[in-house]
Amino acid sequence: MRMELRHIRNERQAIMVFDELVRRYGEHVAKRVQQELGSSEFSHLRLEELSPYLVLRAEEAHREYQRRLDRATMNLGACTMRDETTEVLYDRWRTAEELSYLLAIAEDANHSRVTETT
Repeated sequence: MRMELRHIRNERQAIMVFDELVRRYGEHVAKRVQQELGSSEFSHLRLEELSPYLVLRAEEAHREYQRRLDRATMNLGACTMRDETTEVLYDRWRTAEELSYLLAIAEDANHSRVTETT
């Protein structure tokens, strides 16, 4: 019963977060953020911390990718593993970086729109 109530609260919170993202940045950005983050991560999201969080996430993904590259170049026998794992880490890094950039552009556009109306 408690798990069910927690799940319902998380769903409601996720809907509120999504609606606020749509209001601020549009549906495309809201969907991208929702897709990129896990469901519990998304439902506990604080919008005022979203931009720095996404930047931090992209930086961490880059560090993981770089560590993997460094290990692979030291250990030339790991070439077959390097291809698959490195590609996954590269994709994670690029996706996180793209989302961070997309949000920065959306924030700038939103700020410009608010400034023009005042």
